[in-house]
Amino acid sequence: MPMPQLMTNWNNCQRESKKLEDLVDAVNNLPPQYRKLVAEITMLRLAILVENSVSSICAKLVCGSPYMDGNYPKRLATPRSVSGAQSLMRNHGRTRARQNLRWLEGRDIRENIRHVLDQSDPVFIAIRNHSPMMTEIRYIRNHIAHRNSSSRENFRKVVRAHFGGVKRGISPGRLLLTRSLGSPFLLKKYLIWYRVLVRELVRV
Repeated sequence: MPMPQLMTNWNNCQRESKKLEDLVDAVNNLPPQYRKLVAEITMLRLAILVENSVSSICAKLVCGSPYMDGNYPKRLATPRSVSGAQSLMRNHGRTRARQNLRWLEGRDIRENIRHVLDQSDPVFIAIRNHSPMMTEIRYIRNHIAHRNSSSRENFRKVVRAHFGGVKRGISPGRLLLTRSLGSPFLLKKYLIWYRVLVRELVRV
């Protein structure tokens, strides 16, 4: 069986983020009442892309796929397939199986892989460096999806971080598209960040 390649993840990241970027660039052509809705849908899609990319890259590293710079990950287990890697993440070295592998929180990701990859491996550094942005994206994604009191409180943390305090009337869609936070607007910054994240994970 051929070794799964990280080049596939990098190519997919560039292709899918370009599609979303094209959609974001076209948002001003829409009637105003639809712009925030499209921004929120785009954000939901971006969160899925981040989760899928991180999950796939980590599983391939556990399988022994080399980084794109030619170096090999420091493995603590040797599965034969991506599904085997995911099973080891749940069970290997644990007294209790990890039922759900979550991929949009730095702490969860490090816990997913800490028994199957050595903690000196570069992937841990990349995850630590990008954890704050993952948390921000998760807070916005959750409030778009759930709109409950818990998600609202976490969303307010994002608003305070960007505006320096509580700002009334800010919805996720409005936050993502506001020009008052500089250029490019926040949604586009997140798309750029996604490419940076994947580039650092695969070590282009």
